[in-house]
Amino acid sequence: MAIKDLLPSWAIQRQQPELTQQLYTELRGYEYLGISAAVLVLLVFWEITAANHGHLFLSVWLGVMFCLYALQWKLLREEGSELSYEATERWAPRNRVMAFLIAGGWGALGPLLIWQLDPWQTLALALLLFSVLAMPVSAYSNDYPAAVLSVLAIAAPTLVVLLSKQFSQPLASQFWLLATFGTGALLCLFSGHRLSQTRRRAIHEQNELIKTKVNLVSVEHELRRERDTDPQTGLGNRRWLEHYLQKHYEVAEKPFYIIALSIDQFSDVTPSFGRHAADFVLQDLASRLNQPKGFRQLAARGDSDCFLILYEGTESGLEIEETVSQLFNLFRSPFFWQN
Repeated sequence: MAIKDLLPSWAIQRQQPELTQQLYTELRGYEYLGISAAVLVLLVFWEITAANHGHLFLSVWLGVMFCLYALQWKLLREEGSELSYEATERWAPRNRVMAFLIAGGWGALGPLLIWQLDPWQTLALALLLFSVLAMPVSAYSNDYPAAVLSVLAIAAPTLVVLLSKQFSQPLASQFWLLATFGTGALLCLFSGHRLSQTRRRAIHEQNELIKTKVNLVSVEHELRRERDTDPQTGLGNRRWLEHYLQKHYEVAEKPFYIIALSIDQFSDVTPSFGRHAADFVLQDLASRLNQPKGFRQLAARGDSDCFLILYEGTESGLEIEETVSQLFNLFRSPFFWQN
């Protein structure tokens, strides 16, 4: 059995790049709130921790938190104002590690302080830790494994210390504080999971909507192409030629003229050789006409055996003779059908 088979689905669920991009933006500002809360801890519990080198431990803890939040500040800005789609794969794991380290720093407060606090002071610390616990759940729900790591790193050490203190100093208030803090941690995990699923579903629906729009545009383009294309020869039809002239010549007032080319006795091909032979003649002639030479720009299919050839410039006798001569040269090579 592979290791991934033992892990819960949320732990191996591939992070969506769009959610990682949102997370990169939404987390900004949390580092300022976090360092403010760390300074608040120092101010509130400084006098309480005067004994047993408490000031030293608390000062070291604050210095570590400053360093961690400085690294998070750098992590949230090193890719610029926005995280590119390509950078999401390498940024998300580093952010999970950073989230776990910061949460671990907050989780260390329980073992560091609780043994020195009375019940009311313990309640104040628990409320502060719960605030820190709940604060990033909304943003970290974009990356649910990071939210779970944060909650566990903060809640687990605190719950262990509260449980140990309850066994050594049984008090009803401490029991209810332990139960309330544990329930709050579970609610954070539950609400984060629901929010994570909602955001993932919203991104999925948004991507499906984009795909639908792309497909509709593709279908519309294909319908327009079929409407403007002659199915037998692949050339543009008369409708397409009219739009082309209006767009490229009439609006710009550029001179042009059109020669209509019909094939004499073309109606005899089908009775003599069959419909496929007639289609072949039209397709072969279209291929020859669709290779511009001289002033010829393009050809379109008119009605039945009629082709429309567009030329730039003004019409003159000499130019017409040259044009007709070029068109007749297209018929010097025979049309070979089944040998």
